[in-house]
Amino acid sequence: MSIQVSFAGSDEVVLRAISAKIEELLPAVTHELDELDAEMQGWIVSQELHGQVLKQRSGKGAGSVRMVPSKAEGSSVTGGVQAGGGTAWYMNLFETSPEQEVLVMDIYPVNAKALRFIADDGSVVFAKHVRVNFDRPFMAPAQEHFRPIIYAGIEETVGAILAK
Repeated sequence: MSIQVSFAGSDEVVLRAISAKIEELLPAVTHELDELDAEMQGWIVSQELHGQVLKQRSGKGAGSVRMVPSKAEGSSVTGGVQAGGGTAWYMNLFETSPEQEVLVMDIYPVNAKALRFIADDGSVVFAKHVRVNFDRPFMAPAQEHFRPIIYAGIEETVGAILAK
């Protein structure tokens, strides 16, 4: 998941001001991006993985949501938030892109004649099999929610340094 900020096509005065203060800008933007990514990580765990999109059971999925520390290379700063991997490999199943097919699985009982589960309304349901749709994205909605927040944070940081 990435958000890109570009100054291509900007006014020459702005580009010269940025070039003159690039040594001060890159560490400041890196620090700001780390703070915003940490905020997004916490939001994903508390909002997206706590009953609204996916219900938390063991906490392994929420524990797999981690911030990727930001780093400056040349005139670019990259960072991010990742989820899945290790014991929570299944988290990647929930996040599908438009190019991917949604994963649908049929689940059948192994040691019984029927599956038994409790529905949302509290009733007990028995079934010979169930079809599960894994399309429950949690990272993409978080990115869309945080996009304006990240832009505003970076813009404020850059503006404060350029105003000095």
